[in-house]
Amino acid sequence: MPTAFENLGIRTKLVIAFLVVAAFSGLLGGVSIVNIHKMEKADTFMYQEVAVPLAGLRDITQAFLLNRVSTRALIGATDPEEREEIADSLKESLAGLEAKTAAYNKKMDGAEEKAAFAEFKSAFDAYVPLLKQMIELSLAGKNDEALGIARGDAGRHANAMLKGLDKMSAVSVKHAKETAASNARLAKTALIFSLVMSVAAVAVALAIGIFVSGRISSPLQQLQSRFQKVAEGDLTVTVDAHCCDEMGNLARSFAAMVQQLRDLIAQVNATAGAVTAATRELNGTSTEIAGGAEVAAAQTISVATASEEMAATSHDIAHSCQIAVEGSYRANQAAQSGSDVVRQTVEGMRRIATRVQNTARTVDSLGERSDQIGAIVATIEDIADQTNLLALNAAIEAARAGEMGRGFAVVADEVRALAERTTKATREIGEMIKAIQSETKSAVSAMNEGVREVEAGTHDAERSGAALEQILAEIDAVADQVKQIATAAEEQSATTGEITDNIHRMTQIIQDTARGSHETADAASNLSGMAEGLQGAVSRFRLQ
Repeated sequence: MPTAFENLGIRTKLVIAFLVVAAFSGLLGGVSIVNIHKMEKADTFMYQEVAVPLAGLRDITQAFLLNRVSTRALIGATDPEEREEIADSLKESLAGLEAKTAAYNKKMDGAEEKAAFAEFKSAFDAYVPLLKQMIELSLAGKNDEALGIARGDAGRHANAMLKGLDKMSAVSVKHAKETAASNARLAKTALIFSLVMSVAAVAVALAIGIFVSGRISSPLQQLQSRFQKVAEGDLTVTVDAHCCDEMGNLARSFAAMVQQLRDLIAQVNATAGAVTAATRELNGTSTEIAGGAEVAAAQTISVATASEEMAATSHDIAHSCQIAVEGSYRANQAAQSGSDVVRQTVEGMRRIATRVQNTARTVDSLGERSDQIGAIVATIEDIADQTNLLALNAAIEAARAGEMGRGFAVVADEVRALAERTTKATREIGEMIKAIQSETKSAVSAMNEGVREVEAGTHDAERSGAALEQILAEIDAVADQVKQIATAAEEQSATTGEITDNIHRMTQIIQDTARGSHETADAASNLSGMAEGLQGAVSRFRLQ
């Protein structure tokens, strides 16, 4: 039976695997964050509880040593102004020492530190009044008394203060070493835990990867081998599909496909056998049909020959009648052509008369236009004469103007020459127009005479046309009688021809049937071969 994990989908399996790896990674990250936070707190403690007190202790020590040096300098100074300056500096240094001592006192929390500081503070409280007394004595010039205090009680308290500072330094160094060792242990623990968790996460990830990939690749390999067997023609393969994941569904689908393919191949094999048997029967039947069709085709050919001979006789009769009809048609067409020619001649003569009359009117109009042109030419001639006179006057005026009018004189000569040419041209045009007018009158007279002659010819042609119309009527009567005889002969010939055509078509159909039967037999033979080939192709598949 498949496990619950095996029934899960591939996506769900991968998600679970990644969630496990993510959980290990999250655990590793969370522990690392906690350790980092602890190390941060340890560093803060190291700074606040060790480094800062050590720095304060160093400042107190430096201030105290500077105070002692300044005290000795004050006692040894002989110049009053120098003593005043050193005294002010010493007072300021003492105030700073008191402030640093008070600040350091607020940061202590350990018993050892408090005990060491109490020892220092006791000596410091006793030393401060003595120091102030020494400052007053030095300012008063009593250096010997001040030196005695410095070597006596003040020196003893100063040494006690130094011992207290040494103890305080030793306690701070001890705390620093303890804190450093604790931080080192914490860092080592965090490193070891991180390494262990990293190795565990990698191991779990590898194990999950191998496990999940095995659950996926193993069914795939099984399916691949089954596909290979199916490709080789073995349809007897089976697939075990117990899981409910995608691979199980794929295996079941593959099994269903193989079963359907097996059934299909079996059906194809059976159908191919049936087709082979049917094509053999069809081949024999088609051969028999082809033989009968060939016999029927030979008999219809004999009937068609007799029908063609009868059709030829009817065609000869129709041909003779057709020749007579064509002769009457030709006579009719000749008479009709003559009548048409006479009619066209009459119409042509009428058109000629009309055109001659129109031409005569056009020529008369041309004469009138010629008279108008003559009047225009006379006007142009008068204008040219006036222009000539004006040009002559202009030349005279230019001659009077002398050198200034020379250019104008040249223009006047050109204008006069142009006027003379215009006068000459207009005279020539006038003569030509007179000649045209004379010829136009002659043409009008000749056209009128031609119109009269055309009218006489038209009358004669109309009488000829009436005679031809009567001849046409007689020819039409004869042609109708011959046409009836020809029509009867043609109908008999057409009927015989239709019978012959039907027999020919029947013969063609029978021949096509015989040809189709042979083709059907050949196709049946080919189909039988293909069915046998299909059976051979299907036989390579193993179904049992």
